Amino acid sequence: MNRKYYIVAASLLLSASPALAQQWQHLGSYGPSSFYFMNPKTLSVTAEKTVKSWTKREIDVDAAAMAKAKLMPDQYKGSTSVVAYNEFDCGKRQKRTLAGMSYDNARRESKDLDRTDWQPVERGTLEANLLEAVCRAAKETK
Repeated sequence: MNRKYYIVAASLLLSASPALAQQWQHLGSYGPSSFYFMNPKTLSVTAEKTVKSWTKREIDVDAAAMAKAKLMPDQYKGSTSVVAYNEFDCGKRQKRTLAGMSYDNARRESKDLDRTDWQPVERGTLEANLLEAVCRAAKETK
């Protein structure tokens, strides 16, 4: 197994632990069942003025059941969890994935995310909300 797999697997395990769940900062939701997060400890701004951070998306969350169980949003789990180390170009509104993993919680199956080229981020999407939140967080840390 390669090093990327171990890093991503460790990140997923840490995010699953309630005691360590505070590492994920809840940034918002997209629609009624998708929630997105970032790990503020991993936020960095590069010399090229791009922002890198580990992010997490929980997709198809039964938010009513999670709220009834009195879980905090950073403890929500969806049918799919996506944990990725992303780089965002805030000015050009584009992003790329550097490493990551998609996890099907029902089937307990995971899939590595390949490194991607820069991709434009369309307004009004989950990815746009994530880009805006991460870029805002980067400005606030200056």
